[in-house]
Amino acid sequence: MGYKPGSVLTFDNAIKILMVKSANDVAVMVAETVAGSEEAFVARMNAAAKRLGMTSTQFANPHGLPNEHQFTTARDLARLARALIIEFTEHADIFAQTYVQVGPQ
Repeated sequence: MGYKPGSVLTFDNAIKILMVKSANDVAVMVAETVAGSEEAFVARMNAAAKRLGMTSTQFANPHGLPNEHQFTTARDLARLARALIIEFTEHADIFAQTYVQVGPQ
């Protein structure tokens, strides 16, 4: 998204941006804010994947850019999508979002 270091973004807007645009810099910002570091967030991602039964998934970064240590399957991603829908029904509006506007309106 091209935010400068020190920029302020609400968590709500960050999640919406990630759902629509998959912005790598925002993914890193969220990871560092939620878990303290990218590495700690990745550990949480892998623990969640294991809890969900995603047996063919290993995360290596929070943004999904290619990494030789990162892999998944369509089946595991379907498990993740199902869990998001079932466990977070109150956020269905975010999952259905098709656009997000940031900056001056």
